[in-house]
Amino acid sequence: MLNLSQKQKLILDFLKSESSEKGYIPSVREICEHVGLKSISTVHSHLNKLEQLEYIKK
Repeated sequence: MLNLSQKQKLILDFLKSESSEKGYIPSVREICEHVGLKSISTVHSHLNKLEQLEYIKK
């Protein structure tokens, strides 16, 4: 996780915890609320970076 920003780490941890607890990933809006962002486009940018670095698959 050396290449990740603090927000990206928060998002990745949230995706992992929600996926294991609920069996599905949270919505972009839920991610926004959890990490304290207002813009869904910012979350999309973070998700794209996580995918590019192969931490997630869309």
